[in-house]
Amino acid sequence: MMRYLLFTFLIVFLFGSCAEKDALSQYRPEIEAPHELEIIPEDETLVLSDLVDGYELIEPKGIILSSLLQIEAYDSLWIVQATSIDKDVLHLLDAEGNFIKTLLKNGQGPNETTGLLTWKVVDDILYMLVWEDRLLRYSLKEGKYLESIPLPAMGISFTDFAVLGHGKYAFYHSRPNPEGGDYKLYVYDSNKGEMEQAWIPLYAKADDYFSIGQTNVLYQREGKCYFYETFQRGIYEVGEDDLKGYISFKDNEYTMPDGELFSDYPSVMEFIDHCEQSSYIWVHRDIHESRRFILSEFMYRDGIFHWNVIDKDRWTSRSYTRIKDDILLDVEKPLLEYMYQKGVQEDVRYFRLPYDLLQKVMEQKEANGELDAYARKHPDVMALYKTMNEDSNDLIVVFHEKQ
Repeated sequence: MMRYLLFTFLIVFLFGSCAEKDALSQYRPEIEAPHELEIIPEDETLVLSDLVDGYELIEPKGIILSSLLQIEAYDSLWIVQATSIDKDVLHLLDAEGNFIKTLLKNGQGPNETTGLLTWKVVDDILYMLVWEDRLLRYSLKEGKYLESIPLPAMGISFTDFAVLGHGKYAFYHSRPNPEGGDYKLYVYDSNKGEMEQAWIPLYAKADDYFSIGQTNVLYQREGKCYFYETFQRGIYEVGEDDLKGYISFKDNEYTMPDGELFSDYPSVMEFIDHCEQSSYIWVHRDIHESRRFILSEFMYRDGIFHWNVIDKDRWTSRSYTRIKDDILLDVEKPLLEYMYQKGVQEDVRYFRLPYDLLQKVMEQKEANGELDAYARKHPDVMALYKTMNEDSNDLIVVFHEKQ
């Protein structure tokens, strides 16, 4: 009798555990994709010349900007997301970095916003998702606003989007209603004013810790749309009618189990504390894909910052904690102390170079007796540095990717 009861208990326990595991897996499903890779934390040094083979420096002039968040080239112009003295947030510069005009002003009037969430350029149209639950369309060719599209009243605040064509858009949001029933991704048909698709349910108890600080959750390249969110098991390709795998991240010893990820943490800080003390990769985010390389970043253990580099020519994945910049700064540093990437287009990558980082590098070279040799090698950098101070705009670094 005791043996029978024990057997019955084990069957119920095993089926209950499997059911719970299956229930949690819907929030970050397994991904079948043509490419499968592992994300592994490695204490390695990335040599920059293995990734890029040249650079240009752009100094924004004619306007004071702070908090440079995103950069994109359009024709021979630059679109720059940064905050001006008037708290305007999106600006147009010429090829040399001279200020032309502000594209999106701070305010509550027509074609103004109290906050810009994200923006995309598709063909000649600039799309801007703003806090007021609107999507603004601006013609870069004609230099004027075309329309303001109100988003559907669903009790949802979308934080990212992509343009799918034919009047359809993909929208993302990360904060579920306590009652549940929400999804991460929606496809909206603006012609019909209807949501047509909904994918990947949100975990109602998680609040927003699942997507800590990530940007460019939805990105577009060569006419296709892709989705990646922190802790997901890979990258998806998003279509008007389907969601399919593009790259699968293979589960390994560094993948946080569903049971730990979807535990009921009292706050974001307690979740972060748990991540820092765990042996799992966390806050894997900011995917920037070019023709050959996919760069992203993640944390491992207590504040160890990594870059991950996927080489699509070889379909390999490596991670790094340090960089040897033998292209621009001629310095070796932990990646946490290096420049941050702010955009990618085709085979170029855009980074933000702040004055305080440049100053530290130059002062260290002077202390080591290396400044004169550096100045002869990089007269362009030295000429800009001599004109800069702590109030100067951050420099835009344009890296040309290695072919």
